[in-house]
Amino acid sequence: MGATLSADRHYVILVRHASRDFLSTSDEAEQAMSGWNANLERVPPDFNTPGLPRTLAIAGRLADELGTVRVAGVWHGGHTVARQTAQAYQQVLGKRDRLRQPADGSCPIHCKEFLDPDQGSAASVAAALEEALAADVGPAGSAIVVVGHQPMLTLAARELTNKRLPGRTLPLAGSEAACLEMNGSGGATLLWMLTEKSDALLDNLKSKIESKYDVAKFFLGAFVVNTGFILSSEIWRVESPVAVGVVFAGMIFTLIALALTAATLLSYDRLMMPAEFWTGVFAEGSDRRRVRPRKWSVLRPPSQAHVVLFYEMIHVWSAFFLWALGFAFAAVASFLVALVHNSVYRALPTATRDEVSVPLIFLIAALALSALAIPLAGHYWPRRPELGFED
Repeated sequence: MGATLSADRHYVILVRHASRDFLSTSDEAEQAMSGWNANLERVPPDFNTPGLPRTLAIAGRLADELGTVRVAGVWHGGHTVARQTAQAYQQVLGKRDRLRQPADGSCPIHCKEFLDPDQGSAASVAAALEEALAADVGPAGSAIVVVGHQPMLTLAARELTNKRLPGRTLPLAGSEAACLEMNGSGGATLLWMLTEKSDALLDNLKSKIESKYDVAKFFLGAFVVNTGFILSSEIWRVESPVAVGVVFAGMIFTLIALALTAATLLSYDRLMMPAEFWTGVFAEGSDRRRVRPRKWSVLRPPSQAHVVLFYEMIHVWSAFFLWALGFAFAAVASFLVALVHNSVYRALPTATRDEVSVPLIFLIAALALSALAIPLAGHYWPRRPELGFED
């Protein structure tokens, strides 16, 4: 595909520090990079070897993607492994003529205390980057490489993208990089990620998609059967005009839920297509490099199939299935509310039915909503699983 960056934009490259040498007896902040060699030229790049070889290999891929864009600075924290990762990136980018040397000839590598996990914050990282780019650190078509730690890199990406980071996460392993394009109107867009995920992880992702596909199929089948049963029962014999309106609302919710569930199945079926048969969508005309990723995903290439599958899987689940689940609950609740309202409506004196009909339907609906919301908000939400990051 070639370089994907434009010569008239600013970029932030977020890099996670390389794997540490955990056999070291020193404190974490002093632990060196795995396979570190001060003479970087003697170490051959190797995507399959964690530490320095993988860092050099991914830095070379970054140089390919930068094209005419020049790196105006390489930032890192005080940890030894972060400094060494920055040095490896700096050397590769320098040899490939991707560094913009300052007028005074100084080296564009800087230690930033706020990049240390115990001293800074994601907000301070994002603010410093925005300030540096706003101050025009270099000509158009420049980038800043930031070597940091997780989860700070993910949190900083959320800040830079104004909380619109796909999947709300940045799955970077050691030495891997993510490119964010800074928009002139504020905020940023995640364009792509340079990763080296294993084939085993790709198999795990496909298995997860298959399991979600099975869940959606079961839900669709069960919902169709139960909806058919409900629609053929007492629900059609309601007398209250308000209840009739609620029944029709339930029918609309049912159709929406069925449509969203079908969209879930079709989307997951598409994701199960072998990656070898995927095709990219390019911008028309001569400017093929200005293709934009969908706001919930990243460009492939250069991103691996693993990352695209992960983001697309999260998107389908949150944009289709969870909404289908919500509309299904709304449909069932509408039918139940209509039936309860109709039963109470029949028991009321004829003269007072119309007077209390509307307040009564709101009362029953509020009770039904509370019965659903209290367990979710009071039990599940505080105890929902939280995922972290491997070191």
